[in-house]
Amino acid sequence: IADKDVPQLLARGRLAYPRKLIDEHAQQIRGYITIDKKGTIGILTSEEKSHQDALAKCPKCSGSIHEKKPCFSCCDCDFVIWKKIAGKTISTSLAQILVSKGQTRVLKGFRSKAGKSFSAALKLENNKVVFDFSNSSPKW
Repeated sequence: IADKDVPQLLARGRLAYPRKLIDEHAQQIRGYITIDKKGTIGILTSEEKSHQDALAKCPKCSGSIHEKKPCFSCCDCDFVIWKKIAGKTISTSLAQILVSKGQTRVLKGFRSKAGKSFSAALKLENNKVVFDFSNSSPKW
């Protein structure tokens, strides 16, 4: 590694970008150089980092859900939660709740196509995000 990379490695515990590396079996891999609190140097493969950085486990295929610019989506299938639903911004924590619990509490601030404001819970139904207007939604 270059001298300029050392401060970042020490501060973050790993380099910010992956490199082509050779593992203990002389196989070329793509990964991040890491260092633990004891000073032991290691390698974090791009696949391991992807799972580490995952927002949640996909309810459809058990893959990893990651945050992208317009949505939260699975790397292995077509599961998606859009960041804007009926005019309301869906936060990272709300997406995590939706994936882990299967539904959210009742949320305010949605806008219909006619421009009217409404409240509803979001729910996963057949691996799609739908509105839940029933009164049985949890009130966390």
